[in-house]
Amino acid sequence: MLKGLGFCCFQKPLVLSGVLAMSMLADAQPLTFASDRNGGRFQIWTADATDLRNSLQQVTNLGGASQQSRSPSWSNVAGQIVFQFGASGVRGIHSIKPIGGPNTRLTPLASGSYPCVDKSDPNWSPDGKFIAYTCLYSGISEIWIHDVNANAEKPLAVASGSHYLRPAWSPDGTQVAFVSTGPGSVADIYTINISSKIALLSRICGLILVPGVVPSCDKGQFP
Repeated sequence: MLKGLGFCCFQKPLVLSGVLAMSMLADAQPLTFASDRNGGRFQIWTADATDLRNSLQQVTNLGGASQQSRSPSWSNVAGQIVFQFGASGVRGIHSIKPIGGPNTRLTPLASGSYPCVDKSDPNWSPDGKFIAYTCLYSGISEIWIHDVNANAEKPLAVASGSHYLRPAWSPDGTQVAFVSTGPGSVADIYTINISSKIALLSRICGLILVPGVVPSCDKGQFP
């Protein structure tokens, strides 16, 4: 939770061996995570938080060579898990049902009108209508939005000398928080209104790495 701003990115970290990028549904028990527990590449898994050992379920079995499935985000409203898939530098955002089955690539390949070569860090909006993600191209990263109904992409936070990444939605779906960092700079968290997009709205403090965990700004350490 981003204190004072009411943000919750639905990320509740737990410590499990061989697990990356865990996402838990708010006010519910199911969770999804990326793991290489079977050896080799990372895949998407689900489990019940009350019975991890007996409820593990592998959702994806994708890829070859250096391709990986990571950074899952589960929307109970949409009934889908979105995740980043592919080799680093050319990843895309995919979706799949929590029970597994065929997956769908949501983001297109880069083109003249769509510069995003590498897409990562997908995060569902609370209403299940949009997916915020990190778009990388020409050495910079920005926050873009995938409109599920329109099947369209649009930029949200355009970087200028900084890297924007790890988007997280406010509970009412009107704002997105994200990490901003650049060469020689301290990572900060900003928020932006998805309707007006007039400006970055809030600078929290330095030493921020991931939305959802906020250090004490006056002490420079985690509470």
